[in-house]
Amino acid sequence: MLSKIPVSVRLSLAYLILGTLWIFFSGQLAEKLAGGDVNKLQTIERYKGVFFILLSTVFLYFISRGFYSKMNRSLEEYKAMEKKTDALITATKEGIYEYNIREDRVLFNATLRQILGIKEEGVIYNGRKFWETHIHPDDLQRVLSQSDAAMQAGINFWREEYRALSASGEIKNVLHSLYIMKDDWGKPFGVIGAIQDLTEFRQLEANYYQQQLKQKAELSRSIIQAEEKERNRWAEELHDNIAQVLSVASLYAGTLKPDSPDIKVTADKIREMLNLSVQELRALSANLKPPRFEEQTLQDALQLLTSYIVRVSPMKINVWVDERINDLLGTDQKLMIYRIVQEQLNNCVKYAEAENIDITVSVVDTSVQVIIRDDGKGFDLATVGEGTGMRNIRGRLELFQGTVVFDAKPGTGCQVKASFPIKGGN
Repeated sequence: MLSKIPVSVRLSLAYLILGTLWIFFSGQLAEKLAGGDVNKLQTIERYKGVFFILLSTVFLYFISRGFYSKMNRSLEEYKAMEKKTDALITATKEGIYEYNIREDRVLFNATLRQILGIKEEGVIYNGRKFWETHIHPDDLQRVLSQSDAAMQAGINFWREEYRALSASGEIKNVLHSLYIMKDDWGKPFGVIGAIQDLTEFRQLEANYYQQQLKQKAELSRSIIQAEEKERNRWAEELHDNIAQVLSVASLYAGTLKPDSPDIKVTADKIREMLNLSVQELRALSANLKPPRFEEQTLQDALQLLTSYIVRVSPMKINVWVDERINDLLGTDQKLMIYRIVQEQLNNCVKYAEAENIDITVSVVDTSVQVIIRDDGKGFDLATVGEGTGMRNIRGRLELFQGTVVFDAKPGTGCQVKASFPIKGGN
């Protein structure tokens, strides 16, 4: 309780008590010292004031020395704390300020002056008006209404992100946090605030968002191009194979006559062409229609896919799928693997002139790895570049945070190595 009393008041009280005691007891002390001698008593009375001054000086010296010793220790502790606070502020790169509401003045640290581009140092008066000039006009009303509402509602802490204006007019994204200090009656008298400059972070965030949008647009464009290419490929297949076979069958059918001697031969040829057309249609249907993984495994789906290909292309295709795949992956991930293999097999049939193709789907740690290797004529990646098929494979993998590496050289075939994490499947 005594420690809360100011030092000046404590010294005054001590002097008051000493003076009061002197008034009440100095006369009795003088009579005792005089011992009944009137002349001696008069001499003591004459110098009694000097004695009081000396006594009070010594008394106050010893008392004040204790007070000021404590004050010096407190001052040293305050300076040490101030150094630690400055070091902490520098380390966190936060702008710190103190705002006196009653005097409407504000004091900034060096970091906050740097954020707002303020050159003058020291106390800034008209603090509220000064602060209003450094809030973006579009955010001014929102920020002031929220901060004023916090003051009136009795809230001690408030935080908000908004756009600030530097002295040069530069727009900065800041996170403003403040602690409202109140007196014993609950009335705000000051604010301690901290401001973080989020401009660089928000810019990086915006750039990342724009990059994501760009990648999605490129991915959508690649998918559309791939779909158009697929439609064109199926149209060519229908026109060049099935349509031509049916046209020839139609011509043979037009030559049939009841009295024709080779009617049986012609009928057999028409039947052969119709059977070939049916096989072609089934192959096309198998390529277009996605497999039903509720009824078959990925190994079975890939085996069926390759069986249609080897009917029309003289090559050997080996397929191996890790049995754990069926339990670890969802339908969408299995379908992605199926389409990647299908895309690469189409490339091999068209361009590779391969005799053997090996397809392996394995689990490696927390990822799935798909490797498609052929012994075809290969190609130079630097010269040929990445075609629509490769972009289609890469685009499918990016949807599942996957990656792909194409390894090809003239005369050594081609290898496609794709991998993606085991998560996010349905």
